[in-house]
Amino acid sequence: MTTAQRTDLSILPAARFLRSVRLDHDLHRAETLQGYVITPQVRTVLRRILTALRVEGARALTLTGPYGTGKSAFALFLARLVREPAGEAWTLLSKADGVLAAEARQVLSRPILPIALTLRRARLSVALLEGIEQQAQGIAGAEGLAAEVAEALSSDHDELDSRTVLRYVATLKEHAVQAGFGGILIVFDEMGKGLEYEARYGSDDIYLLQELAEVAARSGQYPLLFVGVLHQGFEQYGEHLLASARKEWGKVQGRFGDIEFLEPPEQQMRLAAQALGVLSPPPSKTVRAQAQTAAQALTELGQAPKKIAALEFVSLAAEAAPIHPTALMALPYVFRRFAQNERSLFAYLLSGEPHAVPQQWQSRQELIRLPDLFDYFTVNLLSSLSRQASARRWIEVVDAVEREPNLPPLDVEILKAVGLLSVLSDMGALNATYELICTALRDAPENSEVRASLDRLQEKSLIVFRRYNHTYRVWEGSDIDIEERLEEGRRTVGASLALSEILERHLPRRPMVARRHSFDTGTLRYFEVHYADAPPPSAALKTDSGGEGVLLCALPTNAEQADVFAQWAQEPEVAGRPELLVVIPQQLHTLREAAVEVRALHWIRETTPELRDDRVARREVAERLAHLEAVLMSAVDQLIDPRPAPTGSEAAYWYGGEALDIQTPRLAVQLLSDILDEVYADSPCVLNELVNRRTLSSAAAAGRGKLMSLMLSAAAEPLLGLDPEAFPPERSMYESVLREAQLHVPVNPDEEEGAWHFADPPGGHHTNLAPVWQALASAIFDAQEPFNVGKLFAKLAAPPYGVTEGLQPVLLLAFMQAHPHEISFYREGSFIPDPGMADFEVLARRPELFAVMGSRVSGGRADVLHRMAKGYKTEPALVPVVRALIRGVRSLPETSWRTKGLPENVLRLRETFNQARSPEQLLFTDIPAALGLPPISDEPTPPEQVEAFFKALNAANTTWAKHAPHQILQARATLLAALGFPATNAGWQTLIEQATLLQDRPLPTSLIPLVKRLSVAGEPDLVLDGVLALVAGRSPRSWTDADAERFPTQAHALAQAYTIAARQLGYASPEVERGSEDYAGQIRGVLNLSRATLSAQDKDAMRLALLKLLQELDD
Repeated sequence: MTTAQRTDLSILPAARFLRSVRLDHDLHRAETLQGYVITPQVRTVLRRILTALRVEGARALTLTGPYGTGKSAFALFLARLVREPAGEAWTLLSKADGVLAAEARQVLSRPILPIALTLRRARLSVALLEGIEQQAQGIAGAEGLAAEVAEALSSDHDELDSRTVLRYVATLKEHAVQAGFGGILIVFDEMGKGLEYEARYGSDDIYLLQELAEVAARSGQYPLLFVGVLHQGFEQYGEHLLASARKEWGKVQGRFGDIEFLEPPEQQMRLAAQALGVLSPPPSKTVRAQAQTAAQALTELGQAPKKIAALEFVSLAAEAAPIHPTALMALPYVFRRFAQNERSLFAYLLSGEPHAVPQQWQSRQELIRLPDLFDYFTVNLLSSLSRQASARRWIEVVDAVEREPNLPPLDVEILKAVGLLSVLSDMGALNATYELICTALRDAPENSEVRASLDRLQEKSLIVFRRYNHTYRVWEGSDIDIEERLEEGRRTVGASLALSEILERHLPRRPMVARRHSFDTGTLRYFEVHYADAPPPSAALKTDSGGEGVLLCALPTNAEQADVFAQWAQEPEVAGRPELLVVIPQQLHTLREAAVEVRALHWIRETTPELRDDRVARREVAERLAHLEAVLMSAVDQLIDPRPAPTGSEAAYWYGGEALDIQTPRLAVQLLSDILDEVYADSPCVLNELVNRRTLSSAAAAGRGKLMSLMLSAAAEPLLGLDPEAFPPERSMYESVLREAQLHVPVNPDEEEGAWHFADPPGGHHTNLAPVWQALASAIFDAQEPFNVGKLFAKLAAPPYGVTEGLQPVLLLAFMQAHPHEISFYREGSFIPDPGMADFEVLARRPELFAVMGSRVSGGRADVLHRMAKGYKTEPALVPVVRALIRGVRSLPETSWRTKGLPENVLRLRETFNQARSPEQLLFTDIPAALGLPPISDEPTPPEQVEAFFKALNAANTTWAKHAPHQILQARATLLAALGFPATNAGWQTLIEQATLLQDRPLPTSLIPLVKRLSVAGEPDLVLDGVLALVAGRSPRSWTDADAERFPTQAHALAQAYTIAARQLGYASPEVERGSEDYAGQIRGVLNLSRATLSAQDKDAMRLALLKLLQELDD
């Protein structure tokens, strides 16, 4: 292209559509809003921002959308509007929407100071400080702030912290308010670059965003509004971080209200038409009329945009000339998928690039069609296309043209049009039907030249016609003739399966949700759809995927069979099923043909091994299946539509044996909710999707576990001890389940800061928990034996309650906490006195292992309870009394539970505690029986019977409790006797003193542990326990009878070694010491050692005599 040509194409107003925005530079340039279009999307987003400015709360927002959708341009428009509420931006707004402009004028009674920044890959805090410095320089009196911020920017950035940055923000806001502004607006365009830097270098500025959002939410009369512009969510920018860090990033993003910023295709078409208004020379009337003719043909074909009225589309086609209407419809989709949305779109419409609209128009001055659009992408964007999956469409066409260089021009155009339409069909936009191809190339739905060209291309195997959806596609090449195999499949399976079997086997199950009922109750409930060619047995109609109702869709082949279904629907066993709805369509339309086609395609998959190595054929089968399954789904929707053909099938609805007057799909959907309202009349209304569901996510299950743990440990605290400023999953569950239903309330309603407790829900409350509570009370308190929790949950899940699996453990625990002294808890048949979180964690997974039972006592039993409660200082109720009783006996040493050396009545009592299954039976039947007494009834009981019970129980418990201490004292006496010490406390103390003297002497290795344990400082009982455990190899508190019997032998062996060692070291027992003194006196007298002089020879003789005596003693 020549320079002159480029100059002609440089149309000044078009620059607005072509260039990118840089906020910090463009904010102060007057011309930057020229040509800006206030679209419906812009008005929607602006209205939400004005609401945030007017109402304190969600003032931290993010605009998220793909590249090139106009986010930055909107951010510039917003910054200009709030800075100059009566300026150019407001003028543009008032022309587009006078009501919204008036609202903006009212909200922006004072201007707002914008800090508008286009971020780079640097710290978020640094960028914000740079913006603060720039704005402070322009405010009188803020020079000191500007200097302070400049100094902070010149120093080490690692020293910056969020508190300092927020202080600067607050100071700038104060100066701004003093200068006449009504607040400040912070805009971070390209915020993703700052997040990428944060993800790579980890400066903790992510938490600055969190704190900014919190400050914005509390900014009051003079708002701080934060707007971040992103291409994707926070977590995607931090995809390479650890999972924990990504989770934190997700939490931070939760502080921001996110607004999707993406113009719909219809609006992009209008923008394109408006942008083309600057084209020079303008299209002639003939060209515009030609475009209108093509648009009218598209409208008649039903191919016009669904969300644009027919007359508007025809008018829009003339306005968008010279773009052909089919190309105009294609623009939003191809530029969104393969380029940068509007930015690349306007480059195509207005730039001087090869094959862009201006060049095409200058060279031909005729309509620009789909093949021309194909050429633009091939020349300018093929390198980027090659990185995308759909690039094969372009490459297939380019390859086909290169393989056949002598194709006529029309054939080449058709190839390009079919290739581009194939891409559009993948996106659900346009399909390459014969009529559409004709319209795209010849402006009419029928053309003999196009027909001949299509036939030629098919003969050359360049394109293929797909009969199942009547479209053309560029042929890639395959060794499998799909049409031939499909025809064989139709013959093979067409009559082998009933229609209902094909639908059940191959149609994805789609539940019919009772929307209004689910919304009101907070519980997702739906009908499962089943199909039948003939009336089935009523018992065979069961839900098999968790649905609460069954919608049986009959498939009658004629009117007579429809009457048979109607008679069947009136039979008592069918009419008596409250959850069964029968729908009888009067016409099946194309359902049977589509179903047979789907079955035939599955047959091809199952019987054609060549598909494994033929990617083209495999994809063809997959695409046909996807299309036909969609057709089948649509046909099924039509089946249950009560409207007459062709919209519906005039389906008749039968319920409870009666034909219902259902005329519209809306009434049919409403009927589902009405039915489930009756079936689940006592359903609780819990609006929490985390816990009120059948299957919990891992995060929700963890939150429920934390909530139940707090229900057990912090029932007396407000909010169960949760942080009032934090909102983790367990907090939302608490608020919507326990607090909203008034299950957890203050003990004194006037003192919410005081003690709290669990209570029964009030009747008539909107959460409707009272019926479920009554069902729990009936099951637990009316049962004569423990009620299995699995069966209890099944009862709650069934009509009329419908409590979900997520809620069941929470409500059971709340009920138990509301009646803590009246309910006993069992695990695998054993009574659990103090159930803990470990038990409820298992219960949530395996409820069938647990049981519960309630108890309320009277008569003699009440007398026993009150007396025992007074002794144990606990509540006068069965469970706390039995819990205290069991806790007392369980505190006895293990040896007391293992020994058989107890009286028979004590042994029976011990076995009774071991076999305890029910608190009531334990206390009033089993314990008296073990003590040889009659059971205590709930009738008035003579005082002497109660007295006899307590006398026998106390005596048995005393005997039982004395066993271990007596055994330990007896073992000590045995050890002392073996060592030659008195079996008294004094003897024990003497042994300890001796061992203390021996501990530093050279002892045999085997005696060192004994001496150390004897001489260690500590509680006397613990010292004794340690010594006896050393001797026996086990603590005396866990001895069996066999251990006690072996102890004397073990003590004697150890004592012998100890005695020899002590004697060799000059230590003996007190008795031996006294005996030695006596012998020494006698020897001294015999030897007459009192003589004045003894000769050396006498002394030697005496020593020799003494040594001989010692040797004789040792022998």
